[in-house]
Amino acid sequence: MKMIVNELESIESEEEIMNRFARSITAYVSNLPEGILDYTLYMLDNDPQGLFIKYYLLSVAAGESNDNLEELMHLWDVSEGQFVKYEQELIEEGLL
Repeated sequence: MKMIVNELESIESEEEIMNRFARSITAYVSNLPEGILDYTLYMLDNDPQGLFIKYYLLSVAAGESNDNLEELMHLWDVSEGQFVKYEQELIEEGLL
């Protein structure tokens, strides 16, 4: 029983993961060129989950791993359809 309690205590909540990722993305966003910064802020206001999914897809396409994003995709149980939707948007935006 104690082992289960310890295991549960070590699991981060979705909110904790989001907060950790928000801190890292804030540091990253502050150095973006103005046009990309505007787009990022727009997405954070209107479709934050979509922004995180797009960042995840871009990191996968670049061959880079981001543990925070991977954790969020797992926690949100993002469907194949959602990935396809945002991948298509990235293609239309000329980012993929």
